[in-house]
Amino acid sequence: MEGQQYQSEIFATLQVQQPWYDDIARGNKTVEGRVGPYSKFQEYENKVVRICCGMLELKALVVSVRHYHDLASYIAAEGWSAIAPHTGSEISAYQAYISVKRRDNAAMVFFGARIEAEGGMCALQLKLL
Repeated sequence: MEGQQYQSEIFATLQVQQPWYDDIARGNKTVEGRVGPYSKFQEYENKVVRICCGMLELKALVVSVRHYHDLASYIAAEGWSAIAPHTGSEISAYQAYISVKRRDNAAMVFFGARIEAEGGMCALQLKLL
């Protein structure tokens, strides 16, 4: 970012799945959604994160963090083309997000009750490095 300092070392690693990783790598997906309250992600601002999918990895700067109470608010505010460009519409983006499952136990990541229980979700604005 011009005129703003950031730490070049890796602050955190974010695991993502396909096709989300390819969208980020191509620069099409510029916002990554994460379940949890703002307090969990506020320290990511102006920090470098490693984004991994299996053996693939890239680095990005988290430019800003925004909080939402639920998935629908996140999608409406951020826009499907920034969060899920492979989907083609807001409805398809919503369907894609609710179909994401955790790898370790097949639980739904963006399930409404989970988002509510964990204090909402955050949008991490990314800039590829």
